[in-house]
Amino acid sequence: MGFVQTYFIAFALDEGFTRWFAAGLMGLMGLLSVVGGLGLGTVSDRVGRRDPLALAYLLRGLGFAAWSAIPIVSRAEVLMALGIVLIGLSWAATTSLTTAACADVWGSGKAGAIAGLALFVMWIGHGIGSYVPGLVRSTWGTYIPTILANELGALVAAVMVFTLREPTLRRAPESALTP
Repeated sequence: MGFVQTYFIAFALDEGFTRWFAAGLMGLMGLLSVVGGLGLGTVSDRVGRRDPLALAYLLRGLGFAAWSAIPIVSRAEVLMALGIVLIGLSWAATTSLTTAACADVWGSGKAGAIAGLALFVMWIGHGIGSYVPGLVRSTWGTYIPTILANELGALVAAVMVFTLREPTLRRAPESALTP
């Protein structure tokens, strides 16, 4: 996601969009990240973490797929906005769902350290994603190769998460939860 935070506006300008349009889409993405994070988090409390987390990565991959098609279509603003909607819905969901999944698998005693390690690895990716696209743009004159890499990475992550087995949770009986 380092690409989006660092290069989205520059990418939009390269593709012929105005600063106002790009900035408005960034604001929309921020709003949708709250909707997606809370929505997928709530769903995951009911159905488990695996499917909502896989869906978050799938949405992200499809968002990047929309952006990768921008140079070859005539209605590029629709694809730019669609990409923002899909990526926005996934933005906050992956970190919260990963943290919740760590707690489900390793319990509350170890969840902090395990989730911290998982998020540390995510932030390494953010750092790489903030550097490499600029290098690619300087070399090839376009961000499309890095958008394709983000698309592929998110879609592979969706498949990998979907193939995981949900942990068997021991839940307290309903009577134990009521006073």
